[in-house]
Amino acid sequence: MKQKFDQPPYNFSIELYTYWKAKKHGFVIKRAPLRFENRKHGTSSWNKGLRSKMKLSIQMICDSVKIRIGSFKEK
Repeated sequence: MKQKFDQPPYNFSIELYTYWKAKKHGFVIKRAPLRFENRKHGTSSWNKGLRSKMKLSIQMICDSVKIRIGSFKEK
């Protein structure tokens, strides 16, 4: 799978990009159940309220479109 990457995004969209590339190249996707617990130490570096959530959401939507139309180059 690693050799299929060519200029992937370098932000949270990497997960979406990886999923899309795997599906496109016929890999079987297996999902594991995850349980998120409250942090024991520290605080989030990006989740500072509604504004940061909206900014991340817009970034993910834009990156989703870029991935779909092929703006992130692929081999």
